[in-house]
Amino acid sequence: MASKVALRTTALAQGWLEDSGYRLLSVDAETADGSVKVLVVGSGELPPRNQLETPAFQLLFGNRLDVKVINADGFTGGSFERSVP
Repeated sequence: MASKVALRTTALAQGWLEDSGYRLLSVDAETADGSVKVLVVGSGELPPRNQLETPAFQLLFGNRLDVKVINADGFTGGSFERSVP
């Protein structure tokens, strides 16, 4: 059964990626380090990060958000993370 954090992060990430060239592959909210990991794949311009980070800030209850981006051409486009106090 998925946690509430995973379910809410999934909904936020799907909304964030809507109308972009990216799609959500996975959300892992049960990591050993307490972070919430989001994996997306696609191409084109990624939506502004703050559209995911800002609503996630309140949702994550002190957990770090770690987003990994995979370019559809097979290039790892990078990642970003934000520590949530």
